[in-house]
Amino acid sequence: MSDLKSSTELPMTSGFMEASGAQIYYEWTGSGNPLVFLHAGGLDLRMWDEHFKFFSSSYRVVRYDIPACGRSTVPTEPFTDAGVLRALLIHLGIEKTCLIGESLGGRIAIDFALEYPEMAKGLILSGPGLGGYEWSKEYTDQIGKIFSFAEKGDALGATEEWLKHPHLLPAMSNPSLRDRIRQMNLDNAKLWVQRLPERPLEPPAIKRLKEISIPTQIIVGALDVPDIHTICDLLASNISGAEKVVIQDAGHLASMEKPEKFSERAHQFLRRIF
Repeated sequence: MSDLKSSTELPMTSGFMEASGAQIYYEWTGSGNPLVFLHAGGLDLRMWDEHFKFFSSSYRVVRYDIPACGRSTVPTEPFTDAGVLRALLIHLGIEKTCLIGESLGGRIAIDFALEYPEMAKGLILSGPGLGGYEWSKEYTDQIGKIFSFAEKGDALGATEEWLKHPHLLPAMSNPSLRDRIRQMNLDNAKLWVQRLPERPLEPPAIKRLKEISIPTQIIVGALDVPDIHTICDLLASNISGAEKVVIQDAGHLASMEKPEKFSERAHQFLRRIF
């Protein structure tokens, strides 16, 4: 497998499409079987820079800014993230795809596979969230500190507190990532104080995991927070045939912290399903 840094950069197509009253920014490149990358909360499509370039040598790769993130605008109508993704795929003429999602992006990928199973060919879920999961008191107490700033309309204060959260501690301890992650979070700071007309999946995904029957790879950083490890174990035990991969010396953002290991395991998985 070629090195991420030495991968050839192909011509890229970008644009906007409308969904639920929002303008959704997207990029795609490459050819072949389609892959769609879904970014983590607080970040945007830039988190996938290395992987977007690397996988384009073998696949048609798509990435986009989730509503209200990056260059995408805030929906003016009730929406679901899975519904927005479906609209994007239809816009791009993609009938079926493998989804690669990290954190929030993983939660969206799970919801999409449940809502539109005919359009999902496989899932790679890295440190994913899970609709309906009840977070531990320790976790909610930590998040509460962030929302204490958000409730006062202090988006920058909330972002600074988030950057100290155990979710991001391993990545923020990496000198080669710290500034990049900090800047993306600052660029998306408004998320902490915005109110989005989002409709949750009902019933929530945690009650429907056994409905997922497509090939699924679950990736988790060994240093990620306990709640994420619990979610990954729930997914591995309830999704038939799911493969769980632990990446050592990585935290919540395993794709960025250990990009070579992440791409190697993802590449092996994709070769088995396409």
